Amino acid sequence: MVFEQCKDSTTGLTWSRTIIEAGNSQYLRGTDREGKEWTAIREIRGKHYKTTYSDKHGNPLRIEECDSGVCTEIVMN
Repeated sequence: MVFEQCKDSTTGLTWSRTIIEAGNSQYLRGTDREGKEWTAIREIRGKHYKTTYSDKHGNPLRIEECDSGVCTEIVMN
């Protein structure tokens, strides 16, 4: 398990996240700079990974797919 927390020295805003690894997946949970809670599941297959972010109610926020460092993002409504 990894826990990260950062504070912006200019604005004083903080964000945090926890990452738990299980096999080829990572389970993420965090709070953004606006204090909104989110969760995510990252599926890893070699140099390709797909991360699906959701709000605290489980509603999808965005999907990010990366392949060899090239990423695309789909923002949900």
